[in-house]
Amino acid sequence: MDSPKLSHSCAVCGKPAAKSCGKCRSAFYCSRECQVAGWKAHKATCVEGPKLPASIAIATTALLGQATEEKVSAWIAEDHDDRSTAGLLNFRVMVLNQNKGSAKLIAKSLFLTATSSQAIRIKPAPGAKVVDLNGKPSDAVDQLSLAESEFGVLKVSFQIEGQATAEQALASCQYVELPIKVEGFGVIKLKVNFSKR
Repeated sequence: MDSPKLSHSCAVCGKPAAKSCGKCRSAFYCSRECQVAGWKAHKATCVEGPKLPASIAIATTALLGQATEEKVSAWIAEDHDDRSTAGLLNFRVMVLNQNKGSAKLIAKSLFLTATSSQAIRIKPAPGAKVVDLNGKPSDAVDQLSLAESEFGVLKVSFQIEGQATAEQALASCQYVELPIKVEGFGVIKLKVNFSKR
């Protein structure tokens, strides 16, 4: 199977890059050498990204990616609680709203992009639910509604079609697009890229 194409380019040489700046997570590099070479230029713009809120619902997971836009941040993590579920990729998506207005994510609008492969096809599975709202259990389903300074964790699943294993399907994932309705901004499409491990 072909290795997945990386969606980021090195800030120094332009080659495909898998490693990001450990502080801001917004500059990408193909190697340690390029990161050291680019530090002088990057240092002036390097700002630490938002911290992942403390959450029981995301503590047992492996983080796969993070993104921020219009003061709304999102993290995606593998859901180890349901890792054994056959034919499914299970994720937890945490959203932090630092905006002045409300933010809403509808589960059925999530879009997962994977590398094109005849052997691996991934489609949304029904039954998303909110498992954490500001550090407390929640019984909400299918949508995550957040006021200012609130965060929540949405548990989502994607069906694997074909003969691919969960590990192969996960390795093919490139990003999740989260259309989030943000008061004062309309709908923003927050793209959370998977960090390749």
